[in-house]
Amino acid sequence: MTGFTRTTAPLAFVAALGWGAAACGGGSTTGPTTNPPATGVTLASLAPAPATTAGCGPVQITATLSGAAPAAGATVTLTSGSAAVAVQNITIAGGATTGSAPVTPQTATASTPVTITGTLAAGTGTAASSQSTTVTLGPPFANFSVNGTARGADACQLQNSGGQVDCTFNGATSVGAARWSWAWDVGPNSGAADTTTPTLQPTTGCGLFTNAPVQGTTGNTFVQMIVRLTVQDAGGTRSCVTRNANVRVFSGGFCGGF
Repeated sequence: MTGFTRTTAPLAFVAALGWGAAACGGGSTTGPTTNPPATGVTLASLAPAPATTAGCGPVQITATLSGAAPAAGATVTLTSGSAAVAVQNITIAGGATTGSAPVTPQTATASTPVTITGTLAAGTGTAASSQSTTVTLGPPFANFSVNGTARGADACQLQNSGGQVDCTFNGATSVGAARWSWAWDVGPNSGAADTTTPTLQPTTGCGLFTNAPVQGTTGNTFVQMIVRLTVQDAGGTRSCVTRNANVRVFSGGFCGGF
């Protein structure tokens, strides 16, 4: 035929622009990619106030999120590296960034650093994360022993018909103490004494043992005594309570022999 001229220029121009089958969905292309955004707020920090506590004073732990908590709120689970501190979880209200809860010292006999860990679980609006902090327990600390002349450690024996026991409560190993506050229970009955010296031989009476559950064998019967000690320093700061629930009190043939 005449008057017809073939050219490939338009096709080359299309190819140069990157158009073609791939641009129309008929193929594949490779280009830059981006990482998806974070799935929720995280636990950014965990802070105690104060970081060192005296005696049994509570410590406030504050958890801070990286952003606002979801509408349903967020829970930070606290765990303690030691039984010397009791913890509870922190609830952060929806829209808030912080929340607090107290942790309470328990029995300790010396300055003790305790690691507290907070964990935020993954959920709607939250990402799994954790933070840790340290709380140091300071004095005063209560510590004591119970010893009887007839039965030895953790055992007392009645030595007369008035119900006087032969054992001594000894709180001399307490730390930072200026006063010692003792309490003891035998069944439904109790006694108490406050002293400025670390030792005490409790003054009781046969009534202390009334209706107390009797254990042991004939001729060797005893009742269980729970002894508790709280100390305080010269400034009035009180320790946590130290407790010994394993003290036995033998009748020795007095007070009806139980």
